[in-house]
This record gives sequence, C-alpha cells and structure tokens, in this order.
Amino acid sequence: MLVIGDLFLDRYFYYNPELGAPSLETGIKPIISIREVFAPGAAGNVAKDLALFDVNVRIVSVIGEDGNAFELVRSLKARSVDTNFLVTTSERSTPVYTKFVNVKINKEDLPRVDLLPTEPIDKITIEKLIEKISENFEWADAFVILDQMDNPDLGVITKEVKDLLDKQSMKMSKPFFVDSRSRPYEFGGYILKPNLKEFEKISSYLHLLDDPDLPLQIIAQRYAVKASQMLKSNMVITASEDGAYVVEKGKIFRIFSMPVDVVDVTGAGDAFMAAMVVSYLGGNNLISSSSDGLKAGNLCVGQRGTGEIRIEDLASVMDPKIEAVSSKEIFLNHPQNVHNFKFALFDFDGTLSILREGWQSIMKEVMIEEITDGKALPIDELSKIEKEVEDYIDRTTGQQTILQMMDLEKMVRNYGFVPEDRIKTPMEYKKIYNQRLKKIVKERVKNGDLHEYLLKGSYEFLMDLKKQRIKILTASGTDLEDVLEEAELLGIKDFFDGGIYGAVGADYKEHTKEMVIKHLLEENDLKGEELMIFGDGPVEISVGKNFGALTVGVASNEKRGYGWNLKKFQRLKNVGADILIPDFTIKSDLEIILNLF
Repeated sequence: MLVIGDLFLDRYFYYNPELGAPSLETGIKPIISIREVFAPGAAGNVAKDLALFDVNVRIVSVIGEDGNAFELVRSLKARSVDTNFLVTTSERSTPVYTKFVNVKINKEDLPRVDLLPTEPIDKITIEKLIEKISENFEWADAFVILDQMDNPDLGVITKEVKDLLDKQSMKMSKPFFVDSRSRPYEFGGYILKPNLKEFEKISSYLHLLDDPDLPLQIIAQRYAVKASQMLKSNMVITASEDGAYVVEKGKIFRIFSMPVDVVDVTGAGDAFMAAMVVSYLGGNNLISSSSDGLKAGNLCVGQRGTGEIRIEDLASVMDPKIEAVSSKEIFLNHPQNVHNFKFALFDFDGTLSILREGWQSIMKEVMIEEITDGKALPIDELSKIEKEVEDYIDRTTGQQTILQMMDLEKMVRNYGFVPEDRIKTPMEYKKIYNQRLKKIVKERVKNGDLHEYLLKGSYEFLMDLKKQRIKILTASGTDLEDVLEEAELLGIKDFFDGGIYGAVGADYKEHTKEMVIKHLLEENDLKGEELMIFGDGPVEISVGKNFGALTVGVASNEKRGYGWNLKKFQRLKNVGADILIPDFTIKSDLEIILNLF
C-alpha cells in the first residue's frame, strides 16, 4: 500500500498542573511536563493503521531536516512503515501538532500548538516527490491520498503531484482512495471519503445545495448519488455517531453506528480509512468494506489517542446494520423495528399548529424583563442572562407553561434584581406571557387563512391515520381551553378521538405529558411499542422514549410552515428521537417506514 500526502508529527506533553511556580521574570506559571510521547499524524497515522493490519506500507511525503523529522521517522519505523520514500528539505520545517494532556484528568485541556508550513513546496522538492511516487506505481496494490492542509497550496498534493495521480488513476485498474479536507470535489474519479462537512463543500461546489437550512445528514441523503454521478466517484461519507453513507453503483446506503463509549475521537477517521481499504483489497465491495471501516472507527474512539486497531479486533465487534436509504428527506436516528400501532399522540404547537409561532421569542422577552426588572445591565451580564433563558426555553419546549413560570420565579429570585416584595407568582408571570402571545394569535385568526397555520401536510397525515383506524390524541403544555379553541379553528378537532389534553390552571401534576401517556397505556392495556409520539420538543420525545413508544421528532421551520429547522433537528436528535422529519409533506415515505399501509 502506498500512502501519499501531508505528514505531521504528533507530540504529546503529559503535564501535571499542580507542579511549577510562577517565573520570577515574567510571573507566568510554566507547564511542567512529566512525559513526552511522539506519534505519526495525518498521513502518518493512516500508514500506521495500515501497518497494524499487517499491510506492507510505504509513505511518500515531505519532511524537514530537523529534530522533529528524526522523531517522526523513528515513530514510523517503530510501527513498521517504510520511510525510504520520504523527501527531506532544508527549505521547510516538519509540521508538528503539540498537544497537552492533563494527567490529573487524562484529557487535553490546553490549546494545541501547531508548527505549520507558510510557503508552498519548492520546485526541486516537487520533482523529488514525483520521482518517489512514480517509483511505486507498479509496486503498490492501492493508493491512499491524504490531502490534509487547510490551505492546499501549502500541502504535499501540489498541482504537479495531483496531475500525476490523475493520469495514473485513469490509466490503472488499481484503486485510489482520497481523504481531502479542503477540496474533495477536485478528486473526481477517485474513491472519496469525505465527512459530512466535507460533503457539504462538494454539494456547494457542484451547485446542488438549494436550501441553507438543511441538516448535514439530509444533504448527504439528498445529494450524494447525484454528486457521485457528477464526479464519477464512488463515495463513503463518514457521519460520526450517525455511522456512514455509502454511494456505489448509483445507490445510497446507510451504515448505522453501534453504541460505543467515546473516550477520544482523535484518529477515528484514519482507522476507518485503513480498515476500509484493507477490506476492499480483500475482495469485499465498498459497502462491506465501509462496514469494517466503521467498526475500526468505533473501536478507535474507545481508546486514548489515535488508537491501535488490529484485524482480530474487528472480528470481535458485531457487524453494524446496513440499509438502503428509503427516503432522502427523513432521517432515521436508529434502525427501526416498527410494530402494529394503535394510538398516535401529537404535541400541538409547532407539531400541528403554528398559530403560536414565535412563542419562544415572547417568552424570552417576558423572562428577561422580569429577571432584570427593566434595569440597564452591562452587556456581558445581559448576554449571560439571555443565554441562560434561551437554553432553558430550548430544553423545556413541550412542558406546561406553568412549570416554566415556576422556574422563572426561581430565576428572578436567584438573580436578585427584583426586591422580594415585588416578585410575582408563577400564575402572574403566566398571565403576562399569555396576554402577549394571545394578542398575536388573535391577529392571525382575524387576518389570515387558518389553513396556513397548520404545519404543511399535517391535515392529510391525520386523515391517513384516521383511515387506518389509529386513535389520535393531542397533549400540549398550552392551556386546555386554548388548545380546544385553536384545534376547532384549524379544523382538526374532530380527529382527536383519543382526547385533547392541556394545562389546567396551576394543577400541573395531573396534566403532564408523562401522566397522559401513563394513563393512556394503562386504560387501553397498551404496550409502549403500540404508540407513536410526534413532537417538536424534547419533553414529549424523552417521555415517549421512557415508555418504549416510537418517537418522531418534527424539526419544523414554523415561520415557513414547512422545511427543516436546524436547531430543532439537533435538539430532537440529541434526546433520541427515533425518526426526524421536517413536516408532513413526506407522509408517503413516513407511512412506508412506519408500515402503516
């Protein structure tokens, strides 16, 4: 195997923060290192990983004539990598990443110090590079190209080197694999391994992106096949905890990641590449090879540093699940095992109704006014309060309003800007909030076409569920009387044959979504797996998961009434929603996934 590309030395200082005293001259406390470790980085780490799989590995790159080069070559040789094809030059320092590991917590906790080139490689060195690469075309069974510089003009894959590789990749039947950080779209015809962010660059470069608010996973699902066809490249898109997407022969597949305890993500992509290449050369197709790559990546993140994975380690790991991507517009957070559903519970606001779109801004406004008592605060202090309020609202979306107002009372008391005798009750805060919100809702009811205030496709989806004789109910953190009124106005009240639930006064304990679901299961002798829950907030999703229901996160852009909201997508994904959708216009695909027809 020939590895070509940018080569770094990773230097680790293991330091004890309890040692050392401030310098008499500067007053700055030194970092006292008790151990220094060297390891090959970038292309060197891939070469190391390949060697661990018992592959005969040669590496072609450029290093300086310095002490760092000595340590780098020694590290590579210690890992059985052939360094005879490295090009040395006095015109360039060996690139180094210096990392500081706190021995008290066994983690990096200080900024990395990088020594990087600032000038392009000179012509004489490029000529030597081309010579070294050319010597290995007959010898190598496969080629792995690591284009890792943020500024490719400063890297090893110069125009001349790339021209040579382009010509040979077209002439030879041997596979050429590429991992390019800044310009993956320039390597058409190669087998590409971008991550999600790098694939976004490919999609943008090819003018495929038509929506700035798409989750990266949806960009991959929507455009990977087209990009593969345009670049004439098979493609493996690594997606971190979401596994990987593989495009081969015009079809896209998803490889789901297995649960893993993450210790350190450093080097996972390199381990993936190495295992994938070895598996591919062993006769497996790209999908099976990528499955092995994912197993290696998962093993790597369970180790400290860049990891050391061997062939026998892969055999100890269960094969991940592989599925064809059945819908470009729906994200499966987990592989699905659907059951015979009998009930469907919907959150109301933001999931079906968008009459209250913008409630978060109103609640934020009320909370900040009440916490600060209208005082002009320093910008830093105000920003801190705003951030706490925003995070709180995100976290409690779907909760009863009275519970949020109870927490507001605590925040007002904790910040201390309001005298004790002027702190309001939760019901008083709720009244202020409701008055402002209802004013906007009344304007919308008065002036708008009410069908515009249903999330797109939701009415039709409710009709389909009704035809399947699935009982439907809604549970909201909004006051029950308002949910009843707004469901009537929107023309969907009659769908809820399973009931309509909302907040009632200050009695929050009996009207939580958790209690609604608990009673629903008990009264109907239901198993959790017979219930679907749809919502745009973390509350109903996490509660649904606790009861074993299938959860569908509706990551909707309420302002438009359709399409993705990136913030909601990440929030719902993080709390474990089984499926994520942007709205109900994708109901046909969703109904197939849910096995409703």
